[in-house]
Amino acid sequence: MWLACLFPLASEAQVSADRVEADPARMLEQRHTVSVAPASLLEVLGVLRAQTGIRFIYSPSSLPADQLVEISADNESLALILDRLFEPIHIEYERIGRQIALRWSPPAQRKAYTQTIRGTVIDHDTQAPLVGANVVVASLDPFRGASTDEQGNFEIPGLPLGRHALIVQYIGFEPAHVSQLLLTAGKELVLDIALIPSPVTMEMVLVSDAPDLMVPLNEAATVSARSFSVEQTQRYAASISDPARMAQSFSGVSRAEDDLLNEVIVRGQSPKYTVWQLEGIEIPNPNHFGDGGHSSGGISMFSANVLTYSDFLSGAFPAEYGNALAGVFDLNMRKGNSERSEYTIGVGSLGLEGTMEGPIGSRGGSYLLNYRYSTLGLLADFNIIPNDIIAYEDLAFKFHLPTRKLGVFTFFGLGGTSYFHDKETSITCNCVNPPFSDSDLKEADEGDEKKGVIGISNFLPLSSTSFLKTTVAAFGKSELESTYVQARPINNEKINADEEWEKEQGVRAKVRFAYRPNERHLMEAGISGSLLWLTYQFRTRDFDPYAPWTYQIYVNEPVHMGRGFLQWTYRPNTRLTFNAGVHSTYFSVNKERTFEPRLGIKWQLAQDKTLSFGTGIHSQIEPFGIYLLENTRQDSIPFSNRDLQLSKSWHNVLAFEKIFPGDTRFRSEVYYNYGYDIPVSDLPGSTFSTINTYFLFNVYASSLGLTNAGTTTNYGLDLSLEKLFSNGYYFMLNGSLFDAKYSTIDGNRFPSRYNTRFMTNLVTGVEFNMGRQKRDVLGINARILFGGGNRYTPLEVTQLDNGVNIRLNTTRRYSEQLTPYFRVDFSTNYTFNKPFLTHQIYLDVQNVIHRKNDGFLEYDIKKQSLSVIPQLGILPTLGYRLTF
Repeated sequence: MWLACLFPLASEAQVSADRVEADPARMLEQRHTVSVAPASLLEVLGVLRAQTGIRFIYSPSSLPADQLVEISADNESLALILDRLFEPIHIEYERIGRQIALRWSPPAQRKAYTQTIRGTVIDHDTQAPLVGANVVVASLDPFRGASTDEQGNFEIPGLPLGRHALIVQYIGFEPAHVSQLLLTAGKELVLDIALIPSPVTMEMVLVSDAPDLMVPLNEAATVSARSFSVEQTQRYAASISDPARMAQSFSGVSRAEDDLLNEVIVRGQSPKYTVWQLEGIEIPNPNHFGDGGHSSGGISMFSANVLTYSDFLSGAFPAEYGNALAGVFDLNMRKGNSERSEYTIGVGSLGLEGTMEGPIGSRGGSYLLNYRYSTLGLLADFNIIPNDIIAYEDLAFKFHLPTRKLGVFTFFGLGGTSYFHDKETSITCNCVNPPFSDSDLKEADEGDEKKGVIGISNFLPLSSTSFLKTTVAAFGKSELESTYVQARPINNEKINADEEWEKEQGVRAKVRFAYRPNERHLMEAGISGSLLWLTYQFRTRDFDPYAPWTYQIYVNEPVHMGRGFLQWTYRPNTRLTFNAGVHSTYFSVNKERTFEPRLGIKWQLAQDKTLSFGTGIHSQIEPFGIYLLENTRQDSIPFSNRDLQLSKSWHNVLAFEKIFPGDTRFRSEVYYNYGYDIPVSDLPGSTFSTINTYFLFNVYASSLGLTNAGTTTNYGLDLSLEKLFSNGYYFMLNGSLFDAKYSTIDGNRFPSRYNTRFMTNLVTGVEFNMGRQKRDVLGINARILFGGGNRYTPLEVTQLDNGVNIRLNTTRRYSEQLTPYFRVDFSTNYTFNKPFLTHQIYLDVQNVIHRKNDGFLEYDIKKQSLSVIPQLGILPTLGYRLTF
């Protein structure tokens, strides 16, 4: 109903009746010149009354009084001015005599083709909500916006669909510029925005054009770090919503050795030296089809529907991060929608997916659930992937539960299973007097994997300047991979000939404390501990199905480790930032304690130029089974690896950054990393080093005694020019030149397995608004990769009377390279926005030109010649997604 409660406005401005048209019926036709900067709705109404003489009648409690609006009109009719002012915020008006009555349509009655952006603005350092922060939709003309309430929450309803950018301002804090936000009809956009305190009290906040999405969420990361969004994982060609595959496009990251994998090779270092964190705590390798001791796999267990803004770090990490030598994925799961239930359903060549989210309780709690099930049999049937059967499923969830006095509790979890079965091939049996011929024998590999993590965290504000966060998580993984022989004459019985089993389970806890005495200083401290139960088994029958098992290793024992850090951030002024800290690790197997100092400096040379430097010592525990491996047999040389120290590396990075108008950034980094205490074989003349091990059982199979006599050197230059999405397009062009070598117990130096020497990427894409109302979106994306080929060790083939002898020429370990790698990826998607629904059809094609790059070398005994095994050809992924 229309409300007739008169609210006095601008009482200090006395207006005369002669400024209002004598004939009330023509009042809306009267022309005015009005200009009001962004301000609250009530303030704008007061200015309008003062400048036009128009009185407004309404109930103050029924209007979005704090909504930020602006208006600018030059000799325009009052009707047009009011339309432009009220329509975006869903206020209807009606002339009643010489007054204008106002009525607001609440968000529940929103138009089908508009959407809401809402969220929370907090202090980056203390996580406290910021009351009265201004959030402006800078992509609209005129601007729209809102102010945050006592809980730091804001809501901007009735926004048109499409791309938007936000500017968030608060006195005493550096402004934030959040771009690349896509509003669709089927889902609200919920954001958590953290502002960094400014060391200088400012009367006015200036907003720069710096593309803040490229800046890491962790302020202490001064070099070799960037944030990334879920939208990038969905947009980059061939990323298939996988953060690891997307990271392969970043500067300093090389492509995977195998097109099937999503390895993250940072600056020529092994993928196993990249670790994963979820909700601030380290987790097991979150990838399906991952080999033991590795940090990657074929397909990520993370759906893009559950992630929010996260960080990727590639060197000189701040003191908070430990147990990593190459890279860190610091992932965050988003909160579910706390005000309305929303659903997403997807189906495609990778399987089925469903997501649901919604509110819990009355204090802003929410839930988020995601489940995926996939079978890639169709791709195998068309010989696109070299497997007979490959399937996986996973589940992720997060419950966000604020309380009145005990802070915020969060329950989170991620888990999944996967299974593969390779196509069978004929083999020759080494059996003694077998009851069948070789033509009756088939060989195949199969694997079964289960892994997951479930945790609870509590965020407790201690005061307006400090907080305590506690996280406890239980985790586990079991990986069984076997090679079996199948003989048709004995009922096709599968007889395992080689079996590798790895099982890890445990509990990890972490406590983090932060205190900010003033705007210039931030003190942080944390401690974490892990208790694990480990089981490793590697046994073989030398492909003879009638032979007894030979155990290479069997280990079953508990292990515990602890870590802690202290970190101080000092901002003497707006141009300088210092980060100093120390990290420490304790490992129960070898009783070692590390001391790892870290330092980072960031100097703002000008508003658009930054110089940064980072240095520090880092350590990492090798796969646990390496330390537990020992040999006490009387018929061989006894050894034990339990006294091995942690692998270590000294990182040094110097970076320069230049910001250009239009959300574009140029960044260059030169780095030098020196690794030491690297485990290598203790046998003189050996060229074995753990930095080249692809998976844990490489070490088991060789039964190697190891010593910390190895070193590594990694140095190079990373260049990147990147434009965030704006004006309908984006691009990223980067290149890396690097060298990676290692030394053995004899001091001999060799190229490392991952020393491909160079890598270049071009990632780009455009979007077009489609349809009669321009509400639909067509996206086209491409990626071009060009880099050095895989490295290999030459073979020596010697002719013998009864055949050939094939051996690696280890004096030239990884001295050769296959032909350079070149690949073109392509993706396209079409988004249909219908009333309260969003449909999306997408096609993602890896290697669209079907170029089969060189993969690996293999010696064909029958042909007595070397042959190159190619990598994958074209790999298409087609899907449909519905959000409502």
